[in-house]
Amino acid sequence: MISTPKVIATIIQSLPNKSDLDIYARDIPNMLPPKITSRETDESYTPDMLVKSKKIVYVFSIDTGEAGSLGDSFFQKIRLFSMYASEHNGKLYIAGGRKFIARVKPKLRGKYENVDFLTIQ
Repeated sequence: MISTPKVIATIIQSLPNKSDLDIYARDIPNMLPPKITSRETDESYTPDMLVKSKKIVYVFSIDTGEAGSLGDSFFQKIRLFSMYASEHNGKLYIAGGRKFIARVKPKLRGKYENVDFLTIQ
């Protein structure tokens, strides 16, 4: 099974113009992403990874387990991350195993225009 730090490392390696980006990731010391807090409910979630440039923000939610949790807190977190990315002309990427992505994709299709999925092999 692949780990979240390996997924983060792979994503970072694939980013163009790294010197122009601010990269924050949960599993990298001194690079912890900021919490994203809802103005409506005061709920806070920390993304697994956040990539910022001057004009755009990419938010990453990573689930390396095949089952993954699709409870209310998952959908609240995704809603908040999507709104945050949208406010910053960005995109939310949900990364996970094939089974997890197959379960979550139909539930989110059409709800958020700025969400994309990354399947972890």
